[in-house]
Amino acid sequence: MLCGAPLRYLAAAAVQSCVYCGATSRSDACCESGHFVCDRCHSQDGLQVIEQICRQSDETDMVALMQHIRRHRAIPDHGPEHHALVPAVMVTTYQNLGGTVGDEALATAMARGFKVPGGFCGQSGGCGAALGVGIGFSVLLGASPVKAELRQLVQQITAETLLELASQPAARCCQRDGWTALKKAAELSRTLLPIPLQAEAPLTCTQHQRNRFCLGERCALHPESADGD
Repeated sequence: MLCGAPLRYLAAAAVQSCVYCGATSRSDACCESGHFVCDRCHSQDGLQVIEQICRQSDETDMVALMQHIRRHRAIPDHGPEHHALVPAVMVTTYQNLGGTVGDEALATAMARGFKVPGGFCGQSGGCGAALGVGIGFSVLLGASPVKAELRQLVQQITAETLLELASQPAARCCQRDGWTALKKAAELSRTLLPIPLQAEAPLTCTQHQRNRFCLGERCALHPESADGD
């Protein structure tokens, strides 16, 4: 965010000071120039953009809304913003399809998603996109830690989504993982929600040249992939 240098992941977390707000926290990532930006500073503007667009949108397709949000300059190609974006898109499109959601559903979904730190996929074994799907269904279904059957259900949803994301050996790509997670959410919603979610909008990657870890033609979103939409 500061100098454009690639991220570097450390073997062990170290106390670092955010170059923007000065807050210190333990993290295992910084850029190759040594700059560290905390998740709050990394995501602050992006979260506001996500909420603003979702509150004004009448879009009913999750993939279309995700890409509309991701085209905004405040949303980076990769980052913890996507952990809030996935459940926000689920709640918004469900409401636009005619589903009933509470007044605080969007804010709740985003707040829960933002609690998932950046880099969580490789460092904790749980991709934020999969957790985002679990969060989205938790909000839509009204799950809680003491509602036994719903608690079980949203964990099963997260597990199935995570298995989908883990089916291919690949480095992080928030676009690919978000798309995969939302497609799985739409599939699962057919038996879980009175109004199924939609994720049918076509998506062809335009960021592959900026992603040094891109799978290339092995990714279904790559423009030269035979599997692309």
